[in-house]
Amino acid sequence: MKLVKWIVFCIAACSLLAGCRKKDVGVFIPAGVETLGAEEEWTVEVAEESVETDEETEVFAQGKDPFADVVVASASDFEYALTDNLEGVKLIKYKGAGAKVEILSEIEGMPVIELGEKCFARNKALTTVVIPDSVKKIGNELFEECESLRYVRLPKDISYISANMFSRCKSLEEFVLPSSIEWIGGWAFQGTGLKSIVIPKSVELGRGVFSGCVQLVSVELPEDMTALSEWLFSACSSLKKITLPKSITRIENESLPGEWLTELTIPKNVVYIGDMHFKALKSIEMPDSVEVSFAIFADCTSLEYAHLSDSLKSIPSRCFENCTSLKTVNLPASLERMGGAAFKNLSSLEKLIIPDSLTRNINAFGAGEWFEGTKLPLATQVQLRKIGCYETFKN
Repeated sequence: MKLVKWIVFCIAACSLLAGCRKKDVGVFIPAGVETLGAEEEWTVEVAEESVETDEETEVFAQGKDPFADVVVASASDFEYALTDNLEGVKLIKYKGAGAKVEILSEIEGMPVIELGEKCFARNKALTTVVIPDSVKKIGNELFEECESLRYVRLPKDISYISANMFSRCKSLEEFVLPSSIEWIGGWAFQGTGLKSIVIPKSVELGRGVFSGCVQLVSVELPEDMTALSEWLFSACSSLKKITLPKSITRIENESLPGEWLTELTIPKNVVYIGDMHFKALKSIEMPDSVEVSFAIFADCTSLEYAHLSDSLKSIPSRCFENCTSLKTVNLPASLERMGGAAFKNLSSLEKLIIPDSLTRNINAFGAGEWFEGTKLPLATQVQLRKIGCYETFKN
């Protein structure tokens, strides 16, 4: 009888195995069982079907550490020398073939404390690098034009990112700035593939740090930031809006991607705006005490509303030239000077606000007609004449 049951079991098990194909099947027999039959307890367990995923899915979906499979480089992978103070080793040039590299922390018993300029520059294979905590000094252009570089882990106590450190690393799409960072050198992330960036508190930024990051769409600035350095976000063509902290007082030359920004609120504490050319804004309000630069809104064909600071004393040449959608704009009560072509070719202008308090003769300077190609009501023309604007208006 037991033999019959055993045969029935074998037939059933084989059928089950044949039908499982992609499933892993295991037969588990309890310890101590000497014969198989109806009296013994046994189970057949079928494992869940596994789903194949690519490496990137594993990294992000399951939280896999992208640094988990780096390989510690050997001393022979580098050209190296003693540091100037003779206290450690300086790595001069990486000559290894590895793509996922952990830099060794010591050579011949001495700590690796410095990475020289361009140590990894223009390496086409490098994708992942771990820099040991022993490193205290990093040279400029360290990874410049490493076009495959995606992940870098910095030493935990490093306080700065050197100039051009990641310049034109096009595959570098994400980067977390450690809270220990106090200074980021000029052009450090220029032309990288960054899509977003969060800048920690108390970090000072050099010129053009994120210039030319054409995939950058999101930026978070710290609440204690007081100035935007020159060319900071210039040519970031995907950055359509940015929130400036209330603490900002200075916006330096071309620090914002003026040609692509569609939304911008300038904080009230701003006292200086350098050379800037906005081309895509729909509206703008300038806070008090801010002077505007030459042609700052020229050719901004989407601009519909503009309010100039009440304390503004000078409107520069070509300020609103060819703003063909502009419907409303004002002359400040404190206005003293107005440059040539400041309001030229405003074909949609409906209202030029001139405050009653503006009675002084303004110094209309610069070549060209200030309102050439802009149709103005007769009453507005009378007001302009009274404050010293003597050009010939066309109706």
